Amino acid sequence: MPFLNEPTEVLAGTAAGPAEGTLLLGRYRLVALIGSGGTADVWSARDERRQRPVTIKLLRRRDDPEARRRFLDEGLWLEAIEHRGIVRALGRHDVLGLTLIVFEHVEGITLAEVLARGPVPARAAAAYVREIASALGALHAHGVLHLDLKPANILIGSDGRARLIDLGIADLIGNTREVALGTPRYAAPEVRGGGPATRATDVYGLALVARELLGETARDGRVGTVLRFGLRDDPARRPASAVRFAFALSVAVALSRGLAPVAGAVRPVALSGAAVVLIALVLALPRLESAVAGSAGRARPTAVAAASLPPLAAYSARHEWQAPYPSATAGAPVEWVLALRNTGAASWLRDRDGARAVLALADGTIVATQSAAQIAPGEVGIFLVRVTAPATAGVHRIRMRLVIEGMGATADLGLYADLTVTARRAPVEGRR
Repeated sequence: MPFLNEPTEVLAGTAAGPAEGTLLLGRYRLVALIGSGGTADVWSARDERRQRPVTIKLLRRRDDPEARRRFLDEGLWLEAIEHRGIVRALGRHDVLGLTLIVFEHVEGITLAEVLARGPVPARAAAAYVREIASALGALHAHGVLHLDLKPANILIGSDGRARLIDLGIADLIGNTREVALGTPRYAAPEVRGGGPATRATDVYGLALVARELLGETARDGRVGTVLRFGLRDDPARRPASAVRFAFALSVAVALSRGLAPVAGAVRPVALSGAAVVLIALVLALPRLESAVAGSAGRARPTAVAAASLPPLAAYSARHEWQAPYPSATAGAPVEWVLALRNTGAASWLRDRDGARAVLALADGTIVATQSAAQIAPGEVGIFLVRVTAPATAGVHRIRMRLVIEGMGATADLGLYADLTVTARRAPVEGRR
């Protein structure tokens, strides 16, 4: 499989293109060039209209339709996903010969720069891994894979918190590509081999970052066992989620440093690496993963009472995009992603009865719920659809309607997916 590497270089000074001081779209004043990658430049800038600092990612290769599509998709996803561990997109523009994404401005340096300054203490390394895993949990809850985890794509803010940056080659769960994008050194075996990427692909990338962060501590038997667990060649044998891997690693690091892995005074004990993994995967994980799921879309305060909700006529949507139609074996679980823009006058509120947006089949079965806590008018909502493939082989059309739960269905948007179902293989006689 061809593999396209898009390294990021930190630049000092100017390059071909807009100069410092240029005013883009009559609003964004370029201050300094921060860095440049294969397709885009990153600038610190100032939003003259709102009088605040921002970061601008400016696409250079506008004549490349695929690069332009990926670039705009990155802005769309980051507008819809709100998480404290992901640098937030404030808007995207594709007008007047310019294609750019405007991000919140976060002071800090990349994890690559942190590592260049010297070793990171083991406890701090484990904390970074937990924060990155939480951000990955938010991405995955929205059906998005990062696919380029490396120290250069992790920002350590001045507040000490780790944040994911650069979703330039991110993709939807279930998509396949003819050309693999990313950095070969950090690519998972399934990507190098031309296979499909899954959540486990990002777990592998997180494990590689963790190994670099931990340095000498990675040689500890217990820590090494957890790292090998995340770096298995077979994605099906890696931890089920980034959060599980991060928790397992934190337990192993705590034991290796003679520290208590949970609150309370717990004396260090001599446990095998396998026992550490078992403890990490079995104890407290539902609670931790629930916390991550809850932070995938940041809740916004609302005082709306059920009795004062707008009528159904205030809710409407437009179909934005969806992943390629999926395929599966008969009876197997299937998931794919689609996005809708709220074009109505009322917000979709996930935790409010009568205002939650869901996707439902003709028989009323709910197959997807909005991933963010609130999707305000004009915003994009991402829905991760989960169904069970029919028992018969062939192409099955799965039709869906947008429903404001408790109020009814909105206008039919013509949402569907053509699911290709293949028959299960019959067991071979004499083989178990």
